[in-house]
Amino acid sequence: MDFQESLESINYLAVIVAALSAFLIGGVWYSVLFAKSWMTENGFSDEDLRKGNMGKIFGGSLLLSFIISFVLVVFLVI
Repeated sequence: MDFQESLESINYLAVIVAALSAFLIGGVWYSVLFAKSWMTENGFSDEDLRKGNMGKIFGGSLLLSFIISFVLVVFLVI
């Protein structure tokens, strides 16, 4: 199987679901479950977090989740 056939055999819906699930699990992990302890360990305050560009932060995180999911499936398929 060559590289082109490998790319055609990828289930892209599974890549999208994996990326979204990683993004959502990370959101729950760092907000609902361990927000206070995470902020304490990293020395952040509520004011520090309000200063950040949330669109850039969450958009970058979602983009990186897609990249990680795609690279993982490429390693598994090829």
